[in-house]
Amino acid sequence: MKGLYIIWKDLHTKKLTGIDKKILAQQKIFDSNGLNCKFINLEYKKSLSLIEKICIRLPFSNINPKWKFDSVMPDVDYIYLRRPMFISNSMLKVLKRIKLTNGKVKILLEIPTYPYDRELTNNLFSWPLYIKDRFNRRKLYKYVDRIAVFTENTELFNIPTVRFTNGIDLDNLKVKTPLSIDTKTINLCIVSSFENWHGYDRIIKSLNMYYKNAGKLEFKLIIHFVGDGPKLKLYKRLVKKYNLNTNVVFYGRLFGESLDEIYNICDIAVDVFGMYRKNNNISCSLKSREYFAKGLPVISGCQIDLLENTKNFKYFLQFTNDKTLIDLNDVITFYKSIYTLESKEMVIGNIRMFANATAGMEQGMKSIIHYIKKDE
Repeated sequence: MKGLYIIWKDLHTKKLTGIDKKILAQQKIFDSNGLNCKFINLEYKKSLSLIEKICIRLPFSNINPKWKFDSVMPDVDYIYLRRPMFISNSMLKVLKRIKLTNGKVKILLEIPTYPYDRELTNNLFSWPLYIKDRFNRRKLYKYVDRIAVFTENTELFNIPTVRFTNGIDLDNLKVKTPLSIDTKTINLCIVSSFENWHGYDRIIKSLNMYYKNAGKLEFKLIIHFVGDGPKLKLYKRLVKKYNLNTNVVFYGRLFGESLDEIYNICDIAVDVFGMYRKNNNISCSLKSREYFAKGLPVISGCQIDLLENTKNFKYFLQFTNDKTLIDLNDVITFYKSIYTLESKEMVIGNIRMFANATAGMEQGMKSIIHYIKKDE
């Protein structure tokens, strides 16, 4: 069998994001299961002019990605693609033409997070995109055979779903190397694209409360922010406002060994703390997989899907999924419950063992592979 993965990304750069790595890992799994998968890349601009930003919000514009039919599209057994920022009329036209040319091709649309409406309604300027998406997604059922989701929904937009889990390429991710540093300092890392629903303003405000209300501090807390995104300016303003410059470090985007150096000095990793802002209560984030694969204990503002069937996983601490601040003394207690009973090497090994059993791409993609191969 052979198939296409429709993308709009540069996967040849050394500075790969978590999503880039996931896409490459998915292709690797398709190939290893005899589903010869090739990429077809649509045109996508990293930055838009003001006129283009206006045009993209008009009903029949075709920008980012620029949907274009290719003669190789129908000559396959399956087509896989991730949901773009919004479903457009141009996307529907391409999918329709593929189906008209080859009625047997299976088209699978991955929706990484659902519901996702709040991603498009968090500011007034995005509402035209939301309206376009709402209008066009009603017609998806005519051309899409399955929607791949992490949730338990059996049907979305009148299309049957196939449930899978986010996964990573564990072969290319080594565990952290623990460093012997100040034992009275707890280092927390956040590796992210800093969207509104990541909720790290809660963490910064909680850090301010910790130092404001504390008497004699048992531990110094330092938070390492790696990445960039829409909320980075807000986070920096909050750090400046609360005078936390010695307790919060911003690095920008890091890759490879530079990113490993941050993981090596950190004791705990931070997953999402704002899922309530998109009406969701469970995290399927790629960062949670990478944290576990590195051997890091994790804190989060909601449940992580990998742990749904794992009771009392001692390397995970969950807080409430709302806007309340968190008591960082609970994080200190969590830290002590782990590192005073086990060596850092043992902690890393145990968490990596869990990741090996749950976070791999092969494990996560089983249901999708089965659907594509069915009736071959």
